[in-house]
Amino acid sequence: MAQVGHRQSAQAAATRSCAKGGVCKLGDRGPGGGIVFHVAPTLSWWGEYLEAFARPVEGSLRTWGDSIMHQGDDAQAQRILGKQVGAGQLNTRRLRALDASWAAFAASWAVSLKDEWAVPSKDELDLLYNYIATTPSPLSAAHAIGLKGNPYWTSSEASDTFAWYQLFQDGTQFTDANGIIRGLPGNKTLGQSNKHTGSSFGSLPLRWVLVRTFSRADTTLPARAPIPEIPQGGRESSSCALGISCEVGDIGPGGGLVFYDAGSTQPWGRWLEATPAACEAAGLRWRAAAPGKSGTRQLPLAYPVWKTAARQRVESKRLGMGKANTEVILRQHRSLAPVDRAAIAAGYADALECGGKDDWFLPSKDELDSLYNLLALTKHGLTGTNSFGFERGYYWTSSEYNNENAWTQYWIDGQQFDREKWLSANEQGRKGGAEDPRPFRVRPIRAFG
Repeated sequence: MAQVGHRQSAQAAATRSCAKGGVCKLGDRGPGGGIVFHVAPTLSWWGEYLEAFARPVEGSLRTWGDSIMHQGDDAQAQRILGKQVGAGQLNTRRLRALDASWAAFAASWAVSLKDEWAVPSKDELDLLYNYIATTPSPLSAAHAIGLKGNPYWTSSEASDTFAWYQLFQDGTQFTDANGIIRGLPGNKTLGQSNKHTGSSFGSLPLRWVLVRTFSRADTTLPARAPIPEIPQGGRESSSCALGISCEVGDIGPGGGLVFYDAGSTQPWGRWLEATPAACEAAGLRWRAAAPGKSGTRQLPLAYPVWKTAARQRVESKRLGMGKANTEVILRQHRSLAPVDRAAIAAGYADALECGGKDDWFLPSKDELDSLYNLLALTKHGLTGTNSFGFERGYYWTSSEYNNENAWTQYWIDGQQFDREKWLSANEQGRKGGAEDPRPFRVRPIRAFG
């Protein structure tokens, strides 16, 4: 009888509108009156859907504030967890309890809104940007939610003095820490974004948007998964070595760390594994040569149709896109000799034989971010034991930013930046800026399962 009752409840929810607690799709009006901008593939601890408040947020908060949200031995892990989808409400509750300005800010919207509305986490805000950027009419979608092409705060803390924010001009997420802005001791008390060397985006006021998580009516949410335990060098598993069954932290069939489990088989596979440190490369370019220089050949564009290129670039950032991205880059370089293709980041990954496997590829932006976050969360990053051989500096992803730049990840604090594709090191740091001049590195990954 319990099963029948549950089935009837699910059927009833399916017939209700999204606004009444039924099934939702992207662009629907949610129960809170906002725009549904994310539909999770499976039910999670935080719910199924995310909606964004459908008009501009006004309030008394002009800066992030100077409160320290996480302290103690587990501060690093809590800050990584605070970036995840579902963490926005937890972050906001904590900041409301710590800071009178946050409490007053929340009170200003609580008069007319449900209490579940919150300042989004880093990953939640990125999902909102991705939704807007991939809709057929991005400007209309942004207008419907009340957004402008400005920087927006997240509720995610990066350190004692820095917090994450996002540019809605191009989707970049910053903290500006670790020398990205020379001499900057923190950004929490700033009311405007910083001007970055080489960027055409000026300094603009930092704004706010509200989101909320929810699920269908009568849905019981699962528990949040615990932080994985990863021993030094990874966990030996005979089952995972054969590609049968793996857990995050296992040593995979290719001898590297399994860093992501989709929970079920996806079109690209189920698990993602990074190569061992011995198979990492340094000093590689993303593309063969700078266009327009004498004696070099102009290569075809990765995404030649301008009407769809912007959307394809946003899609290329997602989990599961690394292999497809690598194939796009190799097609772009197909006129080059094999030895020349192997000298670029994607070509190196594609030609690599490591741990008895030859199906490695260059990770997408979100795939590499997932790897960084796992190592930082489990204290295997640069601030911990670093037992997986990552170096300070920038790592290439396979996700294109535009025709001239591609996304990288800063392996100090997880910030992701666009860098000129024909550079083999962060030479921009030698032009008067304070950025890290170390060589760009490549850590290939593979999918299986």
